[in-house]
Amino acid sequence: MESEAGIKRRRLDPLVALFTALGALVYVVPGFEGWLTRDSALYVYAGQMVAEGAAPYEAAMNRAGPFAHLLPGAGVWLGRLAGADDVLGARLVFFALSVVCVPLTYLVARRALDSRMAGAVAAGAFLAFTGFADFATGGPQSKTPVVTFLLCALLCTLGRRWAWAGVWTAVGTLTWQPVFAAAAAGAAVAILAEPGWRDRVRAGTRYAGGGLAVLLVMVAYFWLHDALRYFVEGFFTANAEYTKQPSALGDLPVTWELLVEGFGPGVWVLLGGTAALLAAGAATLLPRWSRRRVPLLTLAAAQLAGLAWSVSIFNGWADAFMLLPLSAVGVGLIGLAIDRLAGRRPDRGPATRLATRLATGLVAVAVLAVAASSAVVLHRSAERTLLVQRAATEAVVGRLPAEAPVLSVEAPHPLVLSARHNPTRYLLFTNGLDLYFDDHLIGGLDGYADWIADERIAAIALTDARSHEWIEPLLEEQYVEVGTAPDWVWYVRKDVDSDVRRAMRADLAALSWAD
Repeated sequence: MESEAGIKRRRLDPLVALFTALGALVYVVPGFEGWLTRDSALYVYAGQMVAEGAAPYEAAMNRAGPFAHLLPGAGVWLGRLAGADDVLGARLVFFALSVVCVPLTYLVARRALDSRMAGAVAAGAFLAFTGFADFATGGPQSKTPVVTFLLCALLCTLGRRWAWAGVWTAVGTLTWQPVFAAAAAGAAVAILAEPGWRDRVRAGTRYAGGGLAVLLVMVAYFWLHDALRYFVEGFFTANAEYTKQPSALGDLPVTWELLVEGFGPGVWVLLGGTAALLAAGAATLLPRWSRRRVPLLTLAAAQLAGLAWSVSIFNGWADAFMLLPLSAVGVGLIGLAIDRLAGRRPDRGPATRLATRLATGLVAVAVLAVAASSAVVLHRSAERTLLVQRAATEAVVGRLPAEAPVLSVEAPHPLVLSARHNPTRYLLFTNGLDLYFDDHLIGGLDGYADWIADERIAAIALTDARSHEWIEPLLEEQYVEVGTAPDWVWYVRKDVDSDVRRAMRADLAALSWAD
């Protein structure tokens, strides 16, 4: 048993504060005015609706979990209290959730490998994922807090805090459903490793109880908002019956390009760290690894389950987020190897103690080098595209009457930036949702286009008309393109005053954002 003094020292580990500060310093480099992507705009818009009293899914249909709406909603609400912009408010909440992933990765590695050096290497390796860092200030992105919640679940699992492990598993799953595979797989291995069947039953009951408690609270929340049907539809039905997603194995060269685009050199941390962790899990069958068998098998099972899901469903590099922390822990195994090679016992002589200090120094230098390298990459890629997107929104929406409806077709950005409400709860139309509309709207998407015509929507923001054939006839008949913005194209009704349309075109053309 670990002594009370030893437990206290672990709780007061100064490296936790150090890695929190280091993560904040690296992640803040790009600033908060970066490109607002389609998905990030969707979550800010969903957060705005939550902040105004709507339940998740009620005013913005989506297929992620309700916490993907509630978290940006909290950011929008807090931002408005402080007089901050909605986008900044949401991004600050997700920035905090991103920053704590660095010390959490350290804690998981330290706990599993019983080595501060291994934890430090893992935390440093996590800082190599520049794609994750981009979303730290450029979100919100639903998969960012999933990393936080997965790490919390695994840390509680390693500490045999079963009820809390279940709570964090549920919170993660209610943010992005696939994380359940990783968190539950790790918990299952740890529970089965309990010494007797009574202990296993007790652990499993507490784990399930913690998760069910969160689920029941969420169900009660939706029931009180009279929106339980929206929860069932958005969280489960739309995914189980209508979602179509590509596989990472469908086109391996494209998958590789996407991973390199998202993570840069960090892709080797992802691949190498995953391989190291899975190999270490297999090596626990050897006697010398028996002491760390349960922690390593727990993490290896979680990574293997996450890997299986990520390979089967892969839209882009952000879908690999739940693999990042444990691949960094895999790299932390290198720190463990260094630690063991150098040795820690003073009876091995001054040469060994010197080697230990040198190894520690080298790890510290390596961590700082990775952090500095990531900061440089982030600084070079920093942009203020959000300012252009604001101007592109004002160029059109600012010239329309306040009551004129603006519609989003896969382009929620101008709704977010102008604080407008979409006329319907439908903003996304891809990856199988066309089949959903065929079943749930009279006339399907063609019927939806007829409804748009009847409502005389003043302006439409959409990603690309060629990607949405159902709306092309309507655009050709009643609308005219007035210009493009970062991530969307503006269409305005032909009966809008011609001078107004010319002014819109001039303002959009003057932005020169594509240059």
